[in-house]
This record gives sequence, structure tokens and C-alpha cells, in this order.
Amino acid sequence: MKRVLIVDDHEENLHLLEVLLESQGYSVTLTSNGAEALEAARQDPPDLVVSDILMPVMDGFSLCRAWKTDEQLRAIPFVFYTATYTDLRDEQLALSLGADAFITKPAEPEDFLARLLATLARTDTTPHVPPQETPVELESLGKQYNEALVRKLEDKMLQLERTKQALEQEMAERERAERALQESESRFRHLFETMSQGVVYSDIEGRPLMANPAAERMLGVGTRNDDSPAPATVATEWEVVDESGEELQPDQFPDARALRTGRPVSGIIVGVRELPDGERRWVMIEAVPQLLPGATEPTGTYTTITDITERKLAMDALRRQAAFDELIEDLLSRIASASPAEVDGCIAESMQPVAEFMDVDSVIVLQTSEELTSWSATYWWAGSGIQTSAAELQNMSRGTFPWVEGTLLSGQRIVLHSPDDIPQEDSAFRALWRQQRLTSAVMIPLHGRGGIFRGGLGLFRAVNRHTWEHQDIRQAEQLAEAVATALERKHAEDLLRAADERLRQSQKMEAIGQLAGGIAHDFNNLLTAIIGYSNLILQRPGISDPSIESDVIEIRNAAEKAGALTGQILAFSRRQTLQPTVVSINDVIADMEPLLRRTLGESIDLVTIPDPSLSHVEVDTHQFEQVILNLAVNARDAMPSGGRLVLQTTNVRVGEGQQREYPGVAQGDHVLLIVSDTGSGMDERTRARAFEPFFTTKETGKGTGLGLSTVYGIVKQSGGSVFVESEPEAGTTFRILLPKASAPVRVAPHAAAQPAPTRGHETILVVEDEEAVKRLVTRVLGQLGYNIHAVGSGDEAVAFLADDGHHLDLLLTDIVLPGNVQGDILAEQARDLRPGLPIICMSGYAFGALESAGELIPGTTYLAKPFRPDDLAAAVREALDVTDVD
Repeated sequence: MKRVLIVDDHEENLHLLEVLLESQGYSVTLTSNGAEALEAARQDPPDLVVSDILMPVMDGFSLCRAWKTDEQLRAIPFVFYTATYTDLRDEQLALSLGADAFITKPAEPEDFLARLLATLARTDTTPHVPPQETPVELESLGKQYNEALVRKLEDKMLQLERTKQALEQEMAERERAERALQESESRFRHLFETMSQGVVYSDIEGRPLMANPAAERMLGVGTRNDDSPAPATVATEWEVVDESGEELQPDQFPDARALRTGRPVSGIIVGVRELPDGERRWVMIEAVPQLLPGATEPTGTYTTITDITERKLAMDALRRQAAFDELIEDLLSRIASASPAEVDGCIAESMQPVAEFMDVDSVIVLQTSEELTSWSATYWWAGSGIQTSAAELQNMSRGTFPWVEGTLLSGQRIVLHSPDDIPQEDSAFRALWRQQRLTSAVMIPLHGRGGIFRGGLGLFRAVNRHTWEHQDIRQAEQLAEAVATALERKHAEDLLRAADERLRQSQKMEAIGQLAGGIAHDFNNLLTAIIGYSNLILQRPGISDPSIESDVIEIRNAAEKAGALTGQILAFSRRQTLQPTVVSINDVIADMEPLLRRTLGESIDLVTIPDPSLSHVEVDTHQFEQVILNLAVNARDAMPSGGRLVLQTTNVRVGEGQQREYPGVAQGDHVLLIVSDTGSGMDERTRARAFEPFFTTKETGKGTGLGLSTVYGIVKQSGGSVFVESEPEAGTTFRILLPKASAPVRVAPHAAAQPAPTRGHETILVVEDEEAVKRLVTRVLGQLGYNIHAVGSGDEAVAFLADDGHHLDLLLTDIVLPGNVQGDILAEQARDLRPGLPIICMSGYAFGALESAGELIPGTTYLAKPFRPDDLAAAVREALDVTDVD
């Protein structure tokens, strides 16, 4: 086995060559420098030496020179194996010193072994023994050796310089990297500590090891201020819930799920709240498991927490608003499709779901009267165990809650967070608040079409302590708008229904009036004959039997009473004669007060409340006195045990807001007479028929049923309106509205009775279809010396007028005649045929009714039936005398 001596100062090189050569069957001896190798070789000469050049103590060149001058060793092959001396001159120096081979590092193992084998083979046959150097050669070798050393030293110095520069550059770069790392760590630490997102690092047990301040604020994770490796702490007094409000258990936390599954968990939204009364915050959590390279199980988790409270609340608010909008839209849809009778139910049914949605304990809708004089709770709802004030809020007079009423009437909403928000001047509302144990409230004014005030919507909290947020108030306003829409729909339906009822009532009253007026007209014809012939009998001289005279007087008196009754019928049918004048209702009442007190009796208290600034009206004073007297008698009969009757006057301006209270009344200035009693009142059925003629609730023989119908007719014929309000056992109130006076109406005066009939000789054409009346008129006027030509129809009268051979001084005609030629047409043709001819029109109808119906022409004289013979004679004489003057 060949023995090889290895000389190298690097342990790695020695080990590498040892392994390589021993694997080839060589025996290897290792030395670290030339001196050590030379000593080892002299003690036990090897078969081959492989030496490095640059070594401490004795370098390779010195070892080779000593090796080749040693008699014992000079025949042993010497091989240089160097990585430092690689120059051609280094190789030449090595060979000149006696080296057998020169191999540069690094060499492939195969090449290196091949060179060694070649060297051994060559030296086995011809050992390389360098010749003895001469002094000159020794000097040359020394010079070469020194040059090589200097060259290597320079190379080494250059390498050292380069190494130094590289080291300095590396150190500078490392310093920059460390500084950058420190800056990066500082920035990271600043970001970590100041970022709005929370960051937590937890170990495998889920214990937080590191957390930033944001995480501490949001999740109650505590951080340590020292360098202790102990984990951070998690506060146990925090409540964690999911989006539905259910409490989350620790094993459901996102970091626990990430550790359990080994997969990231993201987008988890939870609500956190510090107990016992902290504000809940909503956060979004993402947890990422930490996996070391090559590991399959996580060693911890990184968790980020983002505060999304504002976004969550905004989204919740949007969803809540959308749900509320759906509630309101459903209410409006049901109201729009509901029948008039179902509107109330729609409003009432909407109270509970809306109140529960808005977390309120009670809801009340207050409505005002048309004249804004009273308030009432019309719809309400209260939660279980909650008292409602609805029963106490019925028919409240205005001013009960002055501050609340004034604020709502001004169009402002009211938001109350405690009783202290109620001004001291509204003590009644403060008392109601305390009684109901309310904690907060919102009240919204209700306005109808055109901004007309309808009332207010109140939302109250007692058990629920939530504060009123902006969205709550906006939803209250939405509900108020929907309720106002419903009330406006109901108001419109009520107006329409009232208008329909008024139309039906008006048509019914008109039909009854026409029938009654027609009957009264025919009855007046009969009464004219009865009264006329009675007077003719009484005017006969020398009636021997006094009982006959007495009987005739009774007949006449009865006929005149019947005439008064027909006058009432004509009043109802608005066909009586009126003589309107501009008067003050206050004066009419004052003049009637003694009569009224006698009529009412001592058991009934009469109270008059006149308005000092009352405007004037145009009425027939006598007829309007009849209106007041009829109402007073009606009230007296309704208060058999006594009571109070109040007559109050005031000025009223009727506008759009009063159309429901005063339906059918033209807008403008009016005088209002209110007649109210404390009597037995009327039910709805009786109230609906109160103005019908001949309708009465009194016993047979106790009333004609014409009292209120007369009131109705006179008021209507005077251009006014009358309304009745009554409930059983709650009294009755009549409201009479008359337009403010502008100018008096000119009406032809009724012919006044003369002291004695005036005789004449003129020719008169009498046109009357009622034979009894025609005979009476002919007889009365004939007895007075007039020439009478009597006919029974308009056609006959026209034929007479067209004949120029007939002299004529006056036309006396009834208005209602058989055939096509009525009295008004006859009068017009008479004017054409006999210009300037005086004309007297007779009728059982009122002058005003005929004039408004266009049945009279200007310039004619009107004579109302029934009349006395003296009235007839006076009217004829007056018409003829006026013509003579003209």
C-alpha cells in the first residue's frame, strides 16, 4: 500500500484529500506545514508527498527545496497542489526546485488521481533527482523565490484590500440593512400601534401573545409593557354576539375556527360590548393560521379586526327604513283600495304593527274640529300593561294643552326626551305625562290638502328607553303623512257623502215643497172664496139673527187661521212673500226677549250672548222672528223639567277649512246664530227628518210638524243655511248662517187694507180658472161699480185683448191657468197688445218665489191669496190710480 504525506494548513483540504486517497487504497499522513511534514518524513519516509505552497512556519517552496536537498528524501516524488500560486512562473519555480508535478486547485478527483498515478509511475522507473545547484543557481532560485513571495504577497495584499473593501461594503450594506430594518420595524411598530384595525397574534392555545391598542379597545385584549414572554390577557367581561344577536362561545370565535381547520376565516361580523353597560360595537374579523415551512399543523393565528359599526348601523338603518317604507306603502295601498267605511279600520289596524316596529309603547291620533275649537283622540293603540290617555283626550276644548296645541298648530314637531322638556305653562300636559309614566315622545302635526290643520300624531315611550334618533323622527313624519292622507281621504269621502245626503235631502225637500206649495196654492183659492163670501155676508145690512153673524165670523176666522197654516206651508216651500230689510240679529233677539221669556216659562233659563261687532243681514224681520220663536218653542217642549236655552251670535268667515262643518255654504263673510238647549236631544233617525214638513215626535194634537220646516224654508229663502247637531240626552244645537248684508231686496209691498172700499167705473178683464174665486171677484168689483168681463183661461183672455172693439182699463189675472197660456205669458201679450195697460197678478204662491222663477214681469202688481174683498178693492183702485197719474 502506497503511503502519501499530505501537507496543507486548511483542515477542509486535508480531510478532502484524505477521503479521496484512502478511497483509492492509499495510506495517508496529514500535516499542516512544511516543518511538520519534513520532520514526519524523516522519521517515516512516504512514497509520495502532496503539498500546498502558502502555509505558515514553512511554506511549500521551502519544504520542496529542503526535501530535494535531503539525501534520504530527495528521491521521493514531490507534488505541489495549490490554489494560490497558479502563475506559470510559480510552476517553473516549483519545477526548478525539484518538484515532480504541479497541480492547481481545484482539480476534478479523476484528474487529480491520474496525475498522482502518473507521477508515481514515472518516478518508479526514473526517480527525479534535481542536480546540485551552483552558487549562481542558488542565487537565481532565491531571487525567483523572493519574487514569487513578493508577487504572492502583492496578490495577497490586493486580495486583502479587495476583501477589506468588500467587507467594508458588506458592513456598510449590512449597516444600511440593519438601519432600514430598524426603520421598517419602527414604521411597522408605529403602524401596528396606531392603525385603526385591530391585530392580534395568538398561540396554539388561542392565547393572545401580541395585540395592538386598536384590538385592545375593540375586543378587550390586553398587551404587556415588559419583555416577558407571558401571553397577553383577554378581558372576560365582554359580550360577543353574532349578527342575529346570539352570543358566541369561545370555540366559535374566528381564530379558534382557523386553528381548528387550518384555513383562513374571513368576513365574520360580530358585535362586542363591554359588560355591564358598554356600547356595542360591530367588527369584521379575519383570522389566518400560522404555518411554518414544512409544517401541517398551525402554530398560531394572526387576526385582524375592522370596526364597521358606522357601516353596519347605516346598512341596518337602510334595511330598517326599507321595511318601514313597506309598512307605510301597505297602509297607503289599503287606504287607496278601501271603501269609505273601511278607512277607519285601515288607520286603526296600522297602529300596532307600526308602533311595534318603531319600539314605541303607545300611539294616539288627535283630530281637531273644523273650527279648531276642540280636540279628540280618534285612533289609538297601547302595548300590554301600558295605560293610554285616549279616554281623557275626548272633546277637549282648545287651550287644554296650550303649549302642545300652539306648537302643533304652528306646523312644528315636538320631540320630548323627558318631562323636563315640557314648559311649565303647560302644567296639564305635564300632569298627564306623569300620570301615564311616559319617558319620551314625538308629536307630529297632521295637515290635509292645502295645508289645512287636521290634528296631531303622538308616539310615546314608557317602558322602552330608546332615545329618539333622526331615523325615528323621520319615520314618525312618514307615518304622519300616511295618516294625514288617510284622514284627508276620509274627509273627502265624508264631504262627498254629506253632499250626496244634502242633494238627496234637498231633492226630497224640494219635492215635498212643490207638493205642499201646490196644495197650499189650491187651498188658498178655496180660502179666498170662503173669506171673501164671509165678508160679503157680514157686509149685508140688517142681519136679523145675531147667531148667523157670529157663525159667519167664526167661518172667516177659521179660514184666516187656515190661511196662516198655508203661509207656513209656503214658507217651507220657499214660496211665501218676504219683505227683507237690513237688520242686526242682535236687535231682533233683544226685541223678542220678553216674548221668549214668557213663552219659555220660569223653569227654563234664557241666556243671550250677542257679539257686539256683529254684522248686519237682510231678512224679513217678522219672518225671522218666527224662526227664533219656532226654535224656542221646540226647545221648550224638549225641556219639560226645565233647562237652559242659549242664543249666541258671532261673525264667521267661511273658507275651505269650514267646508265640512258648513257644507254647501258659499265662502265669504256670514253671521252665525247658534241656538242651543239642554233638552232631551234627538237620535240620528229623528235628526235626519227634523226639517220635513208634518214630521213630529210629539203626541197627536200637540204639534203640526211645520215648526222646523218653516224655519228651514224661511232661512233658505233668505239665502242662508241651517244645521242641526243633537244626540239623545245631550241637547240640541241649531246653527243658522246668513250672508253678511250688502243691499236690501226690493219687493212689491202687499196691498194694504183700506178703511172703506173705493168705487169705480172702469172696465176690468178678470182671468181666473177657479169658479168660486172668479164669481167672488166679479161680484165684489161689480158691486163697486166696475164693468167686469170674466174668462176662465189665458186663451180666452188673449182673444179679448186682441179685439180692438173691447175697451179695457185693467187686467186682473191668476198666475196658474189651464192650457199653454199661463198668467206670466198672458201679461207679456197684454203689454204687447195693450201698451200701458195696468196688470194685477193673483196667486196662492209667494211673490218672491214667482219672481225668482221668472213668472212675473216688471211693473205688475202682486195680490196674494187668500185676500179679503177690501184688499182686492184697494189693489184695483191703486193700480188704476197709478196709471191715471202716469
